[in-house]
Amino acid sequence: MQVGKTDDYGRVTFMADDVGQWRLKAYSADGHGIDFRFASPALQPNTSEADKPVPNRLSLMLFGLGLILSIFGLYQLLGRKK
Repeated sequence: MQVGKTDDYGRVTFMADDVGQWRLKAYSADGHGIDFRFASPALQPNTSEADKPVPNRLSLMLFGLGLILSIFGLYQLLGRKK
């Protein structure tokens, strides 16, 4: 059970700490409110920048060499006058 307040627009933020059925009850002092049941979705693991693959040095060198050769090839094909 948690007790809290809504924002100025009456919105509630709820962070479920487990997968399952949950019940949200929110009432104002004058008796108006909501009783809402919902199922929380499966929790997704955090993916950070450290988990992304890093290109190795060989692949970067091959990419650079391919880029240089492509530029030279385009120059030979389009830039040279015969």
